[in-house]
Amino acid sequence: MGSRRHAGELEPHARPQTSAEADRTDLDRIDLGVHTEPGEGGLTLVPYFEGERTPNLPDATAALSGMTLSSTTRPNLTRAAVGGMLGGLAAGMQALRDLGIPFERAQLIGGGAQSEAVRRIAPDVLGVPVEVPEPAEYVALGAARQASSLVPSVWRMGRTAHAVEVAES
Repeated sequence: MGSRRHAGELEPHARPQTSAEADRTDLDRIDLGVHTEPGEGGLTLVPYFEGERTPNLPDATAALSGMTLSSTTRPNLTRAAVGGMLGGLAAGMQALRDLGIPFERAQLIGGGAQSEAVRRIAPDVLGVPVEVPEPAEYVALGAARQASSLVPSVWRMGRTAHAVEVAES
């Protein structure tokens, strides 16, 4: 389990920098950096614009490195933004692997998961197949499950609700 602080907010900040058409509404439509080669032309974005919660780095700041005249293109910047966001998830997964927890797949939820660019790049960055379930209140459900570990009878009562199907990518 991992999360990115404000992953969905990265797109409106990246949009004016990566697209001549700043009124477009998502990463899929900003020069489709997804169609560039992996590696972002040597660019690396650490997207800690407002700190980060996983890992717990509330005072961390963002950084864009590897800039050259040839690498600083709109598609490379777009892909670096997506890659930076996913890189944090990959680091969280690696921390769990280091504890002996294997991964066969990853599920992406939230606003970023609705982006075609994120869905296309995620398997390469995360190193596992990626599933995107239908949008629902997964964060609230996960918080409820964690809280239920303190009061298990509450979770048993809530399990009568409908199950959510996961769509394979």
